Amino acid sequence: MNNTANEIIFVHPNEPCMRIPNGNGSLVIANPTVYPDGLVELYFESARTFMDLTLTSTLSTFSKLNFIVPHAGGSFPSIISRMLSSLSPTAFAAQLEVFKQRLWWDTAGPTFPYQVKGLLAYGIGADKLVLGTDYPYVPRAPVQVYKGFADEVGEADFLNATEKDGVYHGHAEKLFDARLR
Repeated sequence: MNNTANEIIFVHPNEPCMRIPNGNGSLVIANPTVYPDGLVELYFESARTFMDLTLTSTLSTFSKLNFIVPHAGGSFPSIISRMLSSLSPTAFAAQLEVFKQRLWWDTAGPTFPYQVKGLLAYGIGADKLVLGTDYPYVPRAPVQVYKGFADEVGEADFLNATEKDGVYHGHAEKLFDARLR
């Protein structure tokens, strides 16, 4: 992968799988809980993915890449401080700056208000929030589910009207600007 193109990478978890050591490369479903993937595990998968991208320096090495993080980071916002505390203060600040500048956080799922507030508490601007729906990963969801995601944005008392408008469309337009023309 080169570091010359401004690309946008959308990352989304799916059913967790594990390769079994039987020599044929088979994958088996590996949800470690009794709960459906979408209730718990997908949020942990998102956290593991972005923790790995951070600690392997992938995010900082490939500085031209922008990432769309699903579900406002899933459980990632709750472990950012713990994860970055293993780094030097300079590296901590540098990684946090990557999160502020090149990660875009979609709002799919029940992310308002507490999870998004936790994310913004790191100094990540509301201008990095984009409306998320989980489509096509939840293709049979009733339209009320998607409307609910949008309604949560509208009801957020910690976002002003301009920020809400940005979440609805303005921030995504900024992210995809050259691709929309």
